[in-house]
Amino acid sequence: MPSWGQEDAKLSAGKNGVPAAAWRTGGAVAGPVAFGCRLCAARRTGTAVRVVRYAPRWERVCARHRQWLLDSDADQVLEHLDLRGVPEVVAAQRRWAKVARRAVRAGVEPEKVFMLAHAVVRGGGSRPCTGSGR
Repeated sequence: MPSWGQEDAKLSAGKNGVPAAAWRTGGAVAGPVAFGCRLCAARRTGTAVRVVRYAPRWERVCARHRQWLLDSDADQVLEHLDLRGVPEVVAAQRRWAKVARRAVRAGVEPEKVFMLAHAVVRGGGSRPCTGSGR
């Protein structure tokens, strides 16, 4: 478990004053949990099985197989969304590493850049985009 080496003052001490164990939800300690790409897992292991991994939202696109990998922390039936019809999302994922490096060089956390971009894409208004420029 990623939290095994972390101590918590609230735990009662076991033998020799060392806590015996700590149970923590992985997503709360290591970050958001998402499905992994079954096709990538099958390529590496030879078996197509359900895969989950700790992955921030900006690492949720499998560019190789054009899938947007969804959160796995709720009883989610869908593991991914098909991105074959929206190649710009895959292209943006491929450019993300360069954007993240530029952010770090500029002294900005890549997470904040992603959150700003996410807010811009989602938009603040409730008006649908008509494409007419009005």
